Amino acid sequence: MPTWKERLRPASFSGVLFHVRDSENSGGRRAALHEYPLRDLPFLEELGREARRVLVDGYLVGDDYAVRRDQLITKFETASPGFPRRPGRTLVHPTLGALKVLCTSFRFRETLDEGRMVRFSAEFVEVGEELEPAPAIEPAGAADAAAEDLGAAGAAEFAGGVEVDGVVERAREAIADVVHETVDRLRRLDVFSGPTRDVTRLESLLTGLANEVSTLVSAPADLAARVLQALDAVLDAASSPAGALEAYRALFEYPPIDDAGEGQQGSFARENHRLTAELVRVAAVGGAVRAAARTDHETLEDAQEVRAELGAELDLLAEEVGDSVLVELEDLRAVLGRSVPPPDADLPRLRTIELAETRPALAVAHELYPAELGRDEEVVRRNSVRHPLRVPGRVPLLVLSR
Repeated sequence: MPTWKERLRPASFSGVLFHVRDSENSGGRRAALHEYPLRDLPFLEELGREARRVLVDGYLVGDDYAVRRDQLITKFETASPGFPRRPGRTLVHPTLGALKVLCTSFRFRETLDEGRMVRFSAEFVEVGEELEPAPAIEPAGAADAAAEDLGAAGAAEFAGGVEVDGVVERAREAIADVVHETVDRLRRLDVFSGPTRDVTRLESLLTGLANEVSTLVSAPADLAARVLQALDAVLDAASSPAGALEAYRALFEYPPIDDAGEGQQGSFARENHRLTAELVRVAAVGGAVRAAARTDHETLEDAQEVRAELGAELDLLAEEVGDSVLVELEDLRAVLGRSVPPPDADLPRLRTIELAETRPALAVAHELYPAELGRDEEVVRRNSVRHPLRVPGRVPLLVLSR
């Protein structure tokens, strides 16, 4: 049976890891005390449970403490991903587990006597039920909130399912193999040309994972948090939401392990490999929905194709994950249906035309879109026309409805 220290979880807020020094939590029942003239006994009216509050005294330490401090401040101060209908972010508490909370106040303290370190205190209040009637939600924010909840559920399933104690080294290596493969796949992509700071942060997170995975295997919850943090950084580091979508697509499939061995130890290796791949795929599909909700789709058909592709990946995962992750997958599916394409997007549709004779692209574009300039390049690109002066006649051509 694990000791109380072994049951502690790595603390994080919205994916940003930190250390906890002290913690308090409070609650109770709300009541209205009525005291009447000429009566000795009061009347106490019970009004329901008080909101639970958690006070955390934590700290960040290391050469990158300032970067993580700024990340925490940003998470503390910015509106919730699902604001205003779904307030709150995920706090992972060492002993209380994952909680949906809102940070109501915080304070950071740095001193010259403690280099490479910052201490902080933060107060969190639990988030209740959704407001009714529900106001409109910004699609990207709804996708962020659903992906964050899915990642937290996936991390918990991974940490509770992998076997790292009393197993052969191959069973532990099976976890590291998936992490190394994930890092290699992302590094082979040519889509990370976003802001320099974000690209540098992603590379730092990937390097840390690759270098420390053999140690992190012994702490599955910590490893899961690091994987989620790295994959979350993909969206900001990519050159565009479409580039981020391409990166997440590269993580949708992992072949099963083929050298696990026989017997129970072989089973441990295969299951560890499967659970690690599942963790990456869960984080990747969440990131893909976030990216798709931010992508400027050129046509309605483009958006529908992306939605169908991500829906198919959700179907595959739904057959493999546990019940707690399945619930969050279905929430993400609902967000996908509402966000891709966004409800307020009036996207053009594709239609097929056929020219009576071969004509220049400029003339074709002027006839189709007389009030707009530059659409000839679009006609050439969409139909892979070899020469802009010779758009072929008597063959089907795809053009936008407007």
